Amino acid sequence: MDPEFEKRRKQRNIGLALVLVGMVIVFFIVTLVKLQELSA
Repeated sequence: MDPEFEKRRKQRNIGLALVLVGMVIVFFIVTLVKLQELSA
C-alpha cells in the first residue's frame, strides 16, 4: 500500500466526519430555534 494514499484516505475520512458533525450541529440549532418559537 502507498503511504501517501493512506494519508489522503484518512484526511478524507476526517473531512466526512467534520461534515457529519456540522450537519448535526445545524440540525440541533434549528431544533432549538423552532422550540423557542413555539414556547414564545
